[in-house]
Amino acid sequence: GAVLTLANGKPTIDPVTVATQQTQENGPCPVLYFSGVTNSEMMETYQIIANEIYEETNGVHWPACAKVVPPAMKKSMRRVLEEISGDHAEAMRMRRKEAETAENAEG
Repeated sequence: GAVLTLANGKPTIDPVTVATQQTQENGPCPVLYFSGVTNSEMMETYQIIANEIYEETNGVHWPACAKVVPPAMKKSMRRVLEEISGDHAEAMRMRRKEAETAENAEG
Protein backbone atom coordinates (compact mmCIF):
# COMPACT_ATOMS: atom_id res chain seq x y z
CA GLY A 1 0.00 0.00 0.00
CA ALA A 2 0.96 3.62 -0.23
CA VAL A 3 3.28 4.78 2.49
CA LEU A 4 3.37 8.48 1.62
CA THR A 5 0.26 10.49 2.48
CA LEU A 6 -0.50 14.18 2.79
CA ALA A 7 -1.33 15.85 6.08
CA ASN A 8 -1.99 19.59 5.98
CA GLY A 9 -0.53 19.64 2.48
CA LYS A 10 2.78 18.12 3.60
CA PRO A 11 4.01 14.58 2.96
CA THR A 12 3.94 12.19 5.91
CA ILE A 13 4.90 8.55 6.27
CA ASP A 14 3.11 5.78 8.13
CA PRO A 15 5.97 4.08 10.05
CA VAL A 16 3.86 1.07 11.04
CA THR A 17 3.18 0.26 7.38
CA VAL A 18 6.85 0.69 6.62
CA ALA A 19 7.96 -1.40 9.58
CA THR A 20 5.74 -4.31 8.62
CA GLN A 21 6.74 -4.29 4.95
CA GLN A 22 10.48 -3.82 5.07
CA THR A 23 13.35 -6.17 5.71
CA GLN A 24 16.30 -4.06 6.80
CA GLU A 25 18.48 -7.14 7.25
CA ASN A 26 18.70 -7.53 3.45
CA GLY A 27 21.84 -5.55 2.81
CA PRO A 28 23.29 -2.24 3.94
CA CYS A 29 21.10 0.43 5.44
CA PRO A 30 20.90 3.67 3.44
CA VAL A 31 21.61 6.68 5.66
CA LEU A 32 20.48 10.26 5.07
CA TYR A 33 22.93 12.47 6.95
CA PHE A 34 21.98 16.14 7.37
CA SER A 35 23.92 19.25 8.33
CA GLY A 36 23.03 22.93 8.44
CA VAL A 37 19.25 22.51 8.52
CA THR A 38 16.62 22.78 11.23
CA ASN A 39 15.05 19.64 12.66
CA SER A 40 11.76 20.37 10.89
CA GLU A 41 13.52 20.94 7.55
CA MET A 42 15.43 17.70 8.07
CA MET A 43 12.29 15.69 8.79
CA GLU A 44 10.31 17.18 5.90
CA THR A 45 13.16 16.39 3.53
CA TYR A 46 13.69 12.94 5.04
CA GLN A 47 10.05 11.99 4.58
CA ILE A 48 10.18 12.77 0.88
CA ILE A 49 13.55 11.16 0.17
CA ALA A 50 12.91 8.14 2.39
CA ASN A 51 9.76 7.34 0.46
CA GLU A 52 11.66 7.54 -2.82
CA ILE A 53 14.33 5.14 -1.54
CA TYR A 54 11.66 2.77 -0.23
CA GLU A 55 9.84 2.79 -3.58
CA GLU A 56 13.03 2.45 -5.67
CA THR A 57 14.17 -0.56 -3.63
CA ASN A 58 10.74 -2.23 -3.93
CA GLY A 59 10.10 -1.91 -0.21
CA VAL A 60 13.39 -3.47 0.86
CA HIS A 61 15.10 -0.42 2.38
CA TRP A 62 13.83 2.27 4.69
CA PRO A 63 16.73 4.69 5.28
CA ALA A 64 18.07 5.88 8.58
CA CYS A 65 18.15 9.59 9.27
CA ALA A 66 20.76 11.50 11.24
CA LYS A 67 21.90 15.04 11.80
CA VAL A 68 25.47 16.17 12.39
CA VAL A 69 26.07 16.73 16.11
CA PRO A 70 29.31 17.75 17.88
CA PRO A 71 30.02 14.31 19.46
CA ALA A 72 29.87 12.66 16.02
CA MET A 73 32.50 15.05 14.65
CA LYS A 74 35.20 13.28 16.70
CA LYS A 75 34.41 9.85 15.19
CA SER A 76 35.30 8.36 11.84
CA MET A 77 32.54 8.40 9.25
CA ARG A 78 32.58 4.59 9.22
CA ARG A 79 31.97 4.51 12.99
CA VAL A 80 29.15 7.08 12.76
CA LEU A 81 27.45 5.17 9.96
CA GLU A 82 27.77 1.86 11.83
CA GLU A 83 26.18 3.42 14.92
CA ILE A 84 23.38 5.01 12.92
CA SER A 85 22.70 1.80 10.99
CA GLY A 86 22.70 -0.27 14.17
CA ASP A 87 20.32 2.09 15.96
CA HIS A 88 18.07 2.18 12.90
CA ALA A 89 17.98 -1.62 12.56
CA GLU A 90 17.01 -1.94 16.22
CA ALA A 91 14.28 0.71 15.86
CA MET A 92 12.88 -1.10 12.82
CA ARG A 93 12.86 -4.45 14.67
CA MET A 94 10.96 -2.80 17.53
CA ARG A 95 8.43 -1.26 15.12
CA ARG A 96 7.88 -4.58 13.37
CA LYS A 97 7.35 -6.27 16.73
CA GLU A 98 4.89 -3.57 17.80
CA ALA A 99 3.01 -3.87 14.50
CA GLU A 100 2.85 -7.67 14.82
CA THR A 101 1.61 -7.39 18.41
CA ALA A 102 -1.09 -4.91 17.34
CA GLU A 103 -2.07 -7.12 14.40
CA ASN A 104 -2.34 -10.19 16.66
CA ALA A 105 -4.47 -8.25 19.15
CA GLU A 106 -6.89 -7.28 16.36
CA GLY A 107 -7.14 -10.80 14.93
